[in-house]
Amino acid sequence: MAGSAMAVDGDPPQIFEFDGDVTDNIVVGDEPPVNGSQIPMVHLGGDDWSLLFDECGRIPSSNAGDCGTSQAFTGIVQDYDFLGDGSFIDLKFTKGSSKDEQFVGDWEITNSGGQPDKNDITNGYAAAYEVTNPSVDPNHCWDADTKAVVPCDDLSSDGPLHEAGDLIFTVGADRYAVQGDATLGAWFFQGDVGVTGADTDNPQFVGEHVIGDLLLIFNFPQSSGSDPEIIIYEWRPDLDPSSPLLLLYDDVAAKCDGLGGKLGCGISNEAIDFGKGQSAGVPIGYQIGPITVPWDYLPKGGVLNGPVPATGFNEGAVNVTKALGEQRCFTSFLLETRSSESIDATLKDFVVGKFPLCNTSLSTEIHDAEAADTYVDIQSTEVAPGDVHDAAYLSFTAPGDLLPSGEVKFELFKATCEDLVADYNNLVDGVPDMSIDDFTAVATHTEDTDNGTLINDASDVDDLNGDASRVGQLRVQSPNDDTLEPGTAYAYWVNFTSDGDFPDAGPHCEEITAFQLTPTVVTEIHEGTSVGGNHSGTDIQDNPVPNPLTFPWAGAQKVGTKIHDKAFVTGDKSITPAGDIVFRLYGQEGCTGDLLTLDPGDTDGDGSATTNTVSVTAVGDDDSAAESLTFDTAGVIPAGSNNRVISFKATYVPSTNAYTGASATCENIVIEKYVPKLVTHIHEDSDHATDIQDSEQLVGISVHDQAVLTGDAPFNPAGTVTFQLYSDGTCTTANGSAQDVTMTADGGNSGDGKAESSSFDTTSYLVGIAGSNRKLSYTASYGGDNYYVAMVATDAAANPAYGAEVPDCEVLTIKKRTPTIYTQVKIEDTAVVGGDGSGLSVLDGGNEVTFKIFANGSCSGDPAATETENLTAGLLAVLSQTATIGDDAGERGTTTSVSYLATYNGNQYYDSKTHGCEIVTVALP
Repeated sequence: MAGSAMAVDGDPPQIFEFDGDVTDNIVVGDEPPVNGSQIPMVHLGGDDWSLLFDECGRIPSSNAGDCGTSQAFTGIVQDYDFLGDGSFIDLKFTKGSSKDEQFVGDWEITNSGGQPDKNDITNGYAAAYEVTNPSVDPNHCWDADTKAVVPCDDLSSDGPLHEAGDLIFTVGADRYAVQGDATLGAWFFQGDVGVTGADTDNPQFVGEHVIGDLLLIFNFPQSSGSDPEIIIYEWRPDLDPSSPLLLLYDDVAAKCDGLGGKLGCGISNEAIDFGKGQSAGVPIGYQIGPITVPWDYLPKGGVLNGPVPATGFNEGAVNVTKALGEQRCFTSFLLETRSSESIDATLKDFVVGKFPLCNTSLSTEIHDAEAADTYVDIQSTEVAPGDVHDAAYLSFTAPGDLLPSGEVKFELFKATCEDLVADYNNLVDGVPDMSIDDFTAVATHTEDTDNGTLINDASDVDDLNGDASRVGQLRVQSPNDDTLEPGTAYAYWVNFTSDGDFPDAGPHCEEITAFQLTPTVVTEIHEGTSVGGNHSGTDIQDNPVPNPLTFPWAGAQKVGTKIHDKAFVTGDKSITPAGDIVFRLYGQEGCTGDLLTLDPGDTDGDGSATTNTVSVTAVGDDDSAAESLTFDTAGVIPAGSNNRVISFKATYVPSTNAYTGASATCENIVIEKYVPKLVTHIHEDSDHATDIQDSEQLVGISVHDQAVLTGDAPFNPAGTVTFQLYSDGTCTTANGSAQDVTMTADGGNSGDGKAESSSFDTTSYLVGIAGSNRKLSYTASYGGDNYYVAMVATDAAANPAYGAEVPDCEVLTIKKRTPTIYTQVKIEDTAVVGGDGSGLSVLDGGNEVTFKIFANGSCSGDPAATETENLTAGLLAVLSQTATIGDDAGERGTTTSVSYLATYNGNQYYDSKTHGCEIVTVALP
């Protein structure tokens, strides 16, 4: 163990141990001497290569503090690239052809052939540190003009040699062999420099110099007492193209000795005598001879992981901030062996790797420009169409106050990240350079980082609605993009292109999908035919339908009304909905069941359909409308039903991704039949005009019933009227079967119809009855049709809402006729003739009696009739004629008289004799 010189060269800065070994040493007293080859030391703090290797290995790191206290570490870069078959690749410069004054592209390299052993690098490494403890020695200040160390009280002093924030680059290498002087060159490139085709016949460098690249040359002479030399060059072909390396500094006594006062120093694991060159009281010591390293090392003639021979390990450091006069970013590193310290020395061996001092990483957020909280990241989400912008956050590491400078390019593609780069979401090490030429950006914005915002502290985070992890990042925002189409996936493709100081970053891809807007579909049912998509009218839909649905109902539409549906599609974001409305008309409530055919007769001239698809037309920025075919409700209500609920359903089918499909609420509409007025009459067959119901008619006539249907429908009633004759006056006892008669138009009047029953002969209707009359009655019931409800006799009681229009039972009385009766008084005159007691008969020889009948009461004038009759054995003569009184209807109501004269005509025994005048008087009714 030996003492240490703190990078750079003590005083402190106390950053790194430059003591000729790789071991992180201990503080005095922590470990006593073990043998005479070690002396106690004072550990003043700082890292060493073993510590960096333990924490980061061979992997380069850009995260400050991850590898010791370094700002950047290349990792332990191995010169040999081992292949799977046990062989290895050893890249080297082509002999004599490559020099540091050339452009990188002119360097020639090979993976074959040999080189001097002392020039063969086995491992190379570099790290960057930031000074935290400045120089305090009053003799250690810096003159920036002369690039020399001066006393701090010198007028030329520009301040302490090592100031807080200065950047120290440390470099180290171990070599295969140690014969002769060792000259190392360490290039620090601002751009990416590397090798391609290492295992091919044509390996070559990629990348190129950038003005301001830095070359540190460390010359370690082997001669006794010689100190290392440090030469610093800057790549400046812009000043002199023929001599592009600008000398910044040269120090031939740059040995790390812990005394301070050096811009840079170097040291190797040389073997020295203890105490030589030490200043009194300065706790230093150098490693004596060979050292061991924790990484793979193969010395010449040794074994794998054997010790590094004396002078086979070299390390050094430079305050590059003071050398350059500014802070600068570097990205890659190349450690080389050279034939000498001369500017045109031949380059020998090399290792190349990343030196991520100034590192940039890119993350992005998509923001909704219309949202109140405009800095909420909405990437990988679905958002409403509208204005969005992208924000690039550059997270960076850099010395001092350096900020990334360059341009951020935002490209918006109508694609996903996977479309732009296959398997993008599974990439682990970032997105490689690849073409996205198959896609055309719908928007491109290039923003300068000078227009960005550096998030300094939590207050800036609060202002941006961000989070604390954004502190220290540079935010660059794109302008708003309002090209997002709903229902479409987009990807922002973002790249940061540095203007030289910082490495490029990106590309970074982020996705967003503008979700489809959901429109509102509102519908109205209008009366009449559709008129091309912009019809206005009263909405006649019935929502909700009453339960129970009564009849009639004030909100119903009469059958035969022509109707159509109209749909209004209301959108958003000033995007007019485009596409079709599919109209369907269902035969029942609730938009279920069978479909009805719209406009089956094609009265609109645009077809008929059960599924009617109509393109919407714009009626405003966000609105569109469409109208269905016309539906004629004539005949929609089946026989036996008074009403029917039908329903429209309108469904919006978009033709673009802007909107989702949507359906309107089911529209119900009640269609009901007309209520007719049914008027009935009983007619005598010979008279079809006079109503004889509720009258008395003489037996023997023929009658029939008549029904007249009057309504408001613009159609003549159809269907049948059922007539029933009853043998009573209460429509109770049917007389025969009911009779169905087809309704006919009543004189052609629209809305009227009539029917008549067959004739009924009443001649035998009174046979067998005791009374003088008998009632009959009729009922007439209308069976209804497609437009009118049925009218039945019981409706009056069952449904008074329309029963008032139903006729009562029709009654007719049939009575016996009154006969004409004439009374006649018939008077029979008789003559009795007797003898005189002598025994002589009045019959012998003459037995006649002559009767004379006079039409008056005085036996005067000429007799009305004369008749002679013979006497019978009983001596009786009877007049065979009678006198009829009341013969003449005209004598009714009068008093009349007749008179008789009877004369016995005599015989041989008796004389003739006339009886006195017989007078009969009769009062006629």
